[in-house]
Order: sequence, then structure tokens, then C-alpha cells
Amino acid sequence: MTTEAEVHVACDTLNARGEEPKYDKIRQELGNKGSWSTIKRFRDTWLAREAEVPPVPEALTSYVAAISKAIWHEAYPAAAATFGEERRRQRGEIEDLRAAESHAEADRAARDSTMADLTATVADLRARLATARDRHREQADHCVRLSGEVGVLTRVNAELQAKLTARPDAPPALRVVTSEAGHEGHAS
Repeated sequence: MTTEAEVHVACDTLNARGEEPKYDKIRQELGNKGSWSTIKRFRDTWLAREAEVPPVPEALTSYVAAISKAIWHEAYPAAAATFGEERRRQRGEIEDLRAAESHAEADRAARDSTMADLTATVADLRARLATARDRHREQADHCVRLSGEVGVLTRVNAELQAKLTARPDAPPALRVVTSEAGHEGHAS
């Protein structure tokens, strides 16, 4: 059975954390035990007790405020003196870090620019290489065609030379020229 003291402790705990002591939160604080009617009844007694606390007297409030102000006037200059040098050092570090960050950003921008230039150069070189490969293929194909044509022309030339030299009416000078042309044709 949940007691009034347990509910009051749960309400005080919630209140100290800045939470409003609602039924479901109180029940959670109690480890999920206690009936809603019991929690409501004891919560109501806690609320009544809280309402009974008189307000802080004005004289006490003024006295506490004066003491707080005096403490502050003593503590602040002491803290400022103690931590002033530390603040100046940290400001210097912050400025150094900002300068380093700016320098790093400039370096990064320069690297990005260089990378973009290199990427463009690589793309250009790849395009030029592809063009050179295409030209090489075309030239190789052309060489194959020319080689075939040379072969055909060599056969035709040989056939024509054979026909010319075989003719009984061919002048002897033509036979010499033809035989020399056959040797020169292979040399050139």
C-alpha cells in the first residue's frame, strides 16, 4: 500500500527537478505502484501543504539581496583579476585558431583549384589520346589498304612485264628497261 509520505517524497523529488508533480509522473517515481485515487488524495495533501508555506518576508528578501550584492561586488573583481589573463590568453588562442582556419581554407581552395585544373588536363589528354588512337587505327587501315594495292600492282606489273618480254616483236631495249624497272620497282 502506498503511503502519504511516499507520495510527498515523489512530489518533492519531481518539484526539485522542475517538473510538475502530475499523477503519471508520481506513479513512475513510486515504481509504478499505487492506485490513482490514493495518489490523487495524497497529491492533494501535498499541494495543500505547499500552499501553506508563507511568502518570504520583504525584509528578508531585501537583506538577502543586499548580502548577494555585496558578495557579488567582492567576488566579481577577484574573479575578473584571476581569470582576466586566462581570458586574454584564450582570446589569443581563438585568434590564432581563426587565422589557422582561414589559412587552411585558403589552402583547401588552392588545392581544389589545382585539382580542377588537373582534372581538366586529364580530360583533355584522354580526348587527345583517343583522337591519336583513332588516327593510328585509320593509318594502320590505310597501310593495310596500300599494302594490298602494292601487292596487286606488283602482280599486274609482273604480268605486264612478262607479256611485254614474251612478245617476239618487243625491241631489245624494252626488254632491258623492263628488267631494270622490275628491280627498281622492288627497291622503291
